Amino acid sequence: MRTYRELLAIPGVTRLLFSATFPRLSYSMVSLALFFHVQHATGSVAIAGAATGASSLTGALSAAPRGKIVDRYGQTIPLYVMTPLYTASNILLGLFAHSPVTAIGLSLLNGACAPPINMSIRPLWKDIVGEDRVRSAYGLDSSHMNAVALIGPVIATLLAVHVDTALALYAVAASMAVGGLLLAVLPALMMGAIDEIICHIRRVSPGGRVVIVGVIGFLSTAVMYGNRGADAGVLQFVDSDRGKSAFNFWVEDPNATDGVLSFIGGTPDGASGKSL
Repeated sequence: MRTYRELLAIPGVTRLLFSATFPRLSYSMVSLALFFHVQHATGSVAIAGAATGASSLTGALSAAPRGKIVDRYGQTIPLYVMTPLYTASNILLGLFAHSPVTAIGLSLLNGACAPPINMSIRPLWKDIVGEDRVRSAYGLDSSHMNAVALIGPVIATLLAVHVDTALALYAVAASMAVGGLLLAVLPALMMGAIDEIICHIRRVSPGGRVVIVGVIGFLSTAVMYGNRGADAGVLQFVDSDRGKSAFNFWVEDPNATDGVLSFIGGTPDGASGKSL
């Protein structure tokens, strides 16, 4: 226990455990939530069992390909892509699992797009606690995983039996969405995403890199200045009195015609649009 208390005192440990709680809770809830909802929607225990089995089957069969994707592209990009897909699949199951074909089909999709949560979390421990304490961190992580696995089925059963079966699936989706968002903003994971993007850019030809950098620069400029609106470079005419202007020398006096002001002058101190 002393070792775990020391680990929890390290900056970033409690944040990682808190972020991991929600997606792990989602995984621990999904089987019962799926079973209860499909059974309620179709009236068949057999179809509910088949749907639950279909989700587990595609989850198991896609584990190796998903692992290869993580090995090739890193842990962050698959996480960012699969988390919304998994969230959407649970919402769709809650809405449209009224026929056997739809229920089993969406369950197959549900298992196939399960995000690589543990594969994304485990590598972060070394960065947070260091090489010397990484084994203790793995032990803490395993204890956390087992504790969450005990809580999830209870929540899923309470929601499905006492509230609404679809709500249990929506809770699965919401938990994964919240967890994915919290993991996405973890500093260690964000730095990993930047490293992955840079590695992929290096594989592109020099001309392609120029295009990518140009697009990134354009999008960054658009985000920074887009909120200023179309009138960012348009000044409103207020007064043509030279005494109220920041200009201190004039080549051509101000001349206002039909609301348009023309002048030639300047100031060594600079001027803003409000004081011209």
